[in-house]
Amino acid sequence: MRLLWPIEREVLEITAAEYPASSEGIRRQIDTARVIGFENSGAGFFSNLAVADDAPVLSETSPLSGAYGSVLGIEHGMGFIVFLKDGRLQ
Repeated sequence: MRLLWPIEREVLEITAAEYPASSEGIRRQIDTARVIGFENSGAGFFSNLAVADDAPVLSETSPLSGAYGSVLGIEHGMGFIVFLKDGRLQ
């Protein structure tokens, strides 16, 4: 397990801002999130997360629209989505 990288945290923070009704719960999950798996597919990356059992459960439906960013060398930029399982960041 490892802590979130800055890009992972930023994507989650932007996502929280996009869902005002759940933003506090998302941020509380972010504070406890640990990366338990990571895959670079060559076309993007996937971070699998675990959050604390006592973090609030979210009522949003998965997936959540995340951030979008311009990246040097990537013609159309990068889009991010955030998956939930049972109301928890995945």
